[in-house]
Amino acid sequence: LAVNAGSSSLKFGLYLEQQDKPLWSGQFEGLEPGGRPRWRSGAGPVQDLAASSADDGATAFDTALALLVPQVVARAAQLDAVVHRIVHGGAEFVSACLLDAGVLERLRRLAPLAPLHQPHNLAGVAAFARALPGVPQLGCFDTAFHASLPPVERQLPLPAALAAQGLRRYGFHGLSYAHVQRRLAASSARATGRVLLAHLGNGASLCALQGSRSIATTMG
Repeated sequence: LAVNAGSSSLKFGLYLEQQDKPLWSGQFEGLEPGGRPRWRSGAGPVQDLAASSADDGATAFDTALALLVPQVVARAAQLDAVVHRIVHGGAEFVSACLLDAGVLERLRRLAPLAPLHQPHNLAGVAAFARALPGVPQLGCFDTAFHASLPPVERQLPLPAALAAQGLRRYGFHGLSYAHVQRRLAASSARATGRVLLAHLGNGASLCALQGSRSIATTMG
């Protein structure tokens, strides 16, 4: 099961290994404060989500999790792992890993660097870990794709004392960029050259690639 618990949406898909098309998928949207919470499972109709307060993003997010987790538990016999998109892996987590207690504690410390996303990402991990205690929980990090940024691109125009606290350019939307790069490599012999990628959605950014590696990105 792939889970993307974001700041305004909760998306999920159940996949067979090495298959791009999900067996079952859906999403909750409008979970941000003041949004219109709604959801859809599979190809079904879009439905309004009855949260106790439409102005309370946390309540809408919790309601979405409360609806999704029992549906996943009912399919638990099919699950080998739950894999979570996590926005911030910092400088330490540059590849997918098992989300044990020690890793989760280190990821919680990164929440001030991504306050709109990291708490929601980790709340999703906690909810599925409680409901499916025997199923491994793994994390994939948006920042990991940009671990190849050269030092000059990681630096921000800040005093050294702030840089020492971890305030630097990490780059985000990395899972999206990694997917696009793989698709591009499968269709173009020029994919390993100088390439400019765009991620366009609720958030937008650009990423420059050379040799299929991130060398610059607009999102700090």
